[in-house]
Amino acid sequence: MMQRQIFDLTDTGMQVMTGANFSGRVEQWRWALVSGDTGGSIEMGLYPRAGDTGDGWLILSAGLQPQMRASFSPVDTGVATFAAGDRLKVVKTGGVGTGRLYVWVRN
Repeated sequence: MMQRQIFDLTDTGMQVMTGANFSGRVEQWRWALVSGDTGGSIEMGLYPRAGDTGDGWLILSAGLQPQMRASFSPVDTGVATFAAGDRLKVVKTGGVGTGRLYVWVRN
């Protein structure tokens, strides 16, 4: 079964959001600029424990563009990203755009 997590990110300079726990594989993500300019960057990490404990690891780091998407499929990248009760943490820095990060996971 596929699930989607949505992160609404504002243009306040730096924003950190943590998603709900999930188990399964991160399939793909998509950034959609809603308003404002491009610029800045986005990072997404997978965290097995609540809070910023240092136990997580970075799975995405990219400069923001108006529309971006990528797959974490082993066919595309050679690496699959799995979770077992983990949380996604998203950090947007810089730029003045408001947008949404969509992340699809398969249980």
